[in-house]
Amino acid sequence: MRAGRLRHRVAIQTPAETRNARGEVTRTYPTVAVVRASVEPLSGKEMIVAQQVDSQVTTRVRLRYLAGVTSHSRVQLLGPDGDPYHPTRTLHVLSVIDHDQRHISMELMCEDVT
Repeated sequence: MRAGRLRHRVAIQTPAETRNARGEVTRTYPTVAVVRASVEPLSGKEMIVAQQVDSQVTTRVRLRYLAGVTSHSRVQLLGPDGDPYHPTRTLHVLSVIDHDQRHISMELMCEDVT
């Protein structure tokens, strides 16, 4: 994978569930890695569901292989200065593709969080 194509900084997050004093489950997404990636919008569509406009954008994120990324993970696109506290977009991972099962590079097919 050529490093020149990895021009975006992204934060990879995996879900973690904790219980509070009342026993309620709280899901958080701690950041497990901040890496360079290629982010490419693939398609977008708008539809009307229950008299509300719903939009979906499918995005492909290419990066070097990172163990532990699953379809439950999410990706945050970081701003131009790479500040993890001010992400520009959040994407849910729909599928993880490990090219040739060689653990060199991977593609994440994602959907925008609305």
